[in-house]
Amino acid sequence: MEEIKYPIYKFSLRWNQDDYQNNSVGCSIMYKEIPSEEKLNDDLQEYKNYIEQSQIKKNHPVIDWLEEKYEYYENEVWMLNWFNHITYNLFETDEEVERSFRNFIDRKMQ
Repeated sequence: MEEIKYPIYKFSLRWNQDDYQNNSVGCSIMYKEIPSEEKLNDDLQEYKNYIEQSQIKKNHPVIDWLEEKYEYYENEVWMLNWFNHITYNLFETDEEVERSFRNFIDRKMQ
């Protein structure tokens, strides 16, 4: 099976609150195709809204947004997600999955 490398973008936010200053958080998103600027801006806004709502629920509302950005990171077969890895590639056997992931680890360890 020929593996496909998909575009990965990193999103990051930085903000101040009354009781905490210079908070930051980031995430990565893997896309099946190169996203438009509009799509990237929409996803950034969605991420920002999610963080803002989560801070309100914690009774720590955002007072001032210091930074909100996205940037292209790389094209890759696998992407690190929260305590796991994801890919859009479909494999026919467990051995193919294992081989693909081992190759990914080998590339990252070089």
